[in-house]
Amino acid sequence: MVERLDTGLYQLIVERAPDAMILADQQGVIRLWNPAAEALFGHTANEAVGQSLDIIVPERFRENHWTGFRRAVAEGATKYVGRVLPTRSITKDGSTIYLDKTLSILRDDA
Repeated sequence: MVERLDTGLYQLIVERAPDAMILADQQGVIRLWNPAAEALFGHTANEAVGQSLDIIVPERFRENHWTGFRRAVAEGATKYVGRVLPTRSITKDGSTIYLDKTLSILRDDA
């Protein structure tokens, strides 16, 4: 029998993770932004949640980002899941940062 962890434990894991964790909905609106994301990008969770992923995607990469994002949402998959991808991002002050990202696609009954 598989035991389920309670949501409080999941929340602690996300909050204490040393890596930035960001969850965006199907429209690319940020729904979760953990403390490590705050430290990396400079936006507080209150500033980031409800905003578009554009706050961290450099303008010159946005068209390609959204093309790939929409395709992944429509197909429910992407070839990049589980791979570490080097990329550029922007911080709150507009600085460019280089980072490694990984992607996951989550689905629920809704």
